[in-house]
Amino acid sequence: MRNIMVPAFAFNYPVKAETLEQTRLPFYCANCQQKRMTRYLTPNFGPFCLDCFAELNTYIEAHTK
Repeated sequence: MRNIMVPAFAFNYPVKAETLEQTRLPFYCANCQQKRMTRYLTPNFGPFCLDCFAELNTYIEAHTK
């Protein structure tokens, strides 16, 4: 998995998504809706900022043993 950086054109976008359309952009976290570097858990599940991604991985590891 590779990280998705916030592109230069998104400089004027709000820090937190304000519309439904913004939440679908790949540089907004699907969990906390913040504009950050993101990554996908699977090709169809995400994107999550690195903090939410780490929290999600911790939860998955704890519940799959």
